Amino acid sequence: MSVKILIGDVREQLRGLPADHVDCVVTSPPYWGLRDYGVAGQIGLEPTLGEHLAVMVDVFNEVRRVMKPTATLWLNYGDCYATSPNGRSAAATKAAGNDDRTFRDKPFSTIGGTLKAKDLCMIPNRLAIALQDAGWWVRSEIVWGKPNPMPDSSGKYRPSTAHEKIFMLAKSSKYFYDAEAVAVRRKTEADTKKPDGWNTAPGAHGSFHPPAGRRAKKQISSAVTLAAVPASMIAGTKWNARSKPPTVGS
Repeated sequence: MSVKILIGDVREQLRGLPADHVDCVVTSPPYWGLRDYGVAGQIGLEPTLGEHLAVMVDVFNEVRRVMKPTATLWLNYGDCYATSPNGRSAAATKAAGNDDRTFRDKPFSTIGGTLKAKDLCMIPNRLAIALQDAGWWVRSEIVWGKPNPMPDSSGKYRPSTAHEKIFMLAKSSKYFYDAEAVAVRRKTEADTKKPDGWNTAPGAHGSFHPPAGRRAKKQISSAVTLAAVPASMIAGTKWNARSKPPTVGS
């Protein structure tokens, strides 16, 4: 298998690719208002959130063009809080000590419109909805849980942020998805226990109704069969993955 790396504005590079060509896209675009990479016309420095979302929709329209009808898109986007630049840059802070957290390089204020200071901007969900409105199928919202998240000094005022969102999107209603390839290996025998039979009667909620005749027995049998798969479990929408720094020489 050959590998080709394309360097340049993503919109220009995508326009040079043929339609219906790509099987899978995995991407994490620049987050809005997070940092300045020093490149003219860069994505993420749009003055308003609305303009940023419009640019994102334009980019992913081109992504959808190059994807095969059976392809999927896996989109990672982290959220942020509406705030103003916090003074000293990451470089200046690092020079003064040992703090090299790059979120200090916030280039401009993200407060404005309906976004008030300290508001959670909800950008990942806004982007997913904008892409859905543009014709994409939003098939799954996945929580990327981080056991070692970035330090969060606001933790004494609200729960510390320890996750990002990954959205699975499709170009059409029929697409390729290999459930076995992403199945989760069972760790203990307890993973294979049958469901407890949560009550789904009015006012309650759960996986199936209490036993009551042939229909209930069929529901319970189906649930037990699904839960008793011996080797693996169907992949869920919560993924825990530690963020690892690059190794020396990589």
